[in-house]
Amino acid sequence: MAKVIRNLCNVLMIHCKPNGIFSAGFTLTGDISHTTLDFSWFTESGTIKTSGHSFEVSRDGIFSGRWHLRRNGESFVVAEKTSAFRRSIEITHGHQRYLLKARSAFGRSMALSGPGVDATISPSHPFTRRSSITGTLPPPEVIAFAFWLIALLWKRAANNNSNSS
Repeated sequence: MAKVIRNLCNVLMIHCKPNGIFSAGFTLTGDISHTTLDFSWFTESGTIKTSGHSFEVSRDGIFSGRWHLRRNGESFVVAEKTSAFRRSIEITHGHQRYLLKARSAFGRSMALSGPGVDATISPSHPFTRRSSITGTLPPPEVIAFAFWLIALLWKRAANNNSNSS
């Protein structure tokens, strides 16, 4: 019944679960086909598998703030950090532009907005990587890429916190 009500309101929910306690990868389920996100151990790259397609995530260069989601070697979705000092990323998919930004200066929740899109990506609680995505969503590969970028930001923050101790 709840799923029917969510669909009538065009509000969807995706559950994001880490693949393991020491794994950087995630599995996304719910109002999306089974999706997996994997991260490379040494670079800010990885793979996303969703809707029967496999995508590669790569970064332009070590000092670049631009990532590409590629299918069959061609750039399919592009994401670019808008500023080195802000947690916001502009995502371009075809002619559509989306903005992924922090909901507040201190929390880990992020908002994704754009044409017909108003979504919130939030951890289940402060001490977990389990998360949920709710709202009106873009195509599956875009929301998976957006969450991949968020998980990367969380991974960077965790590495920075552990290095400063």
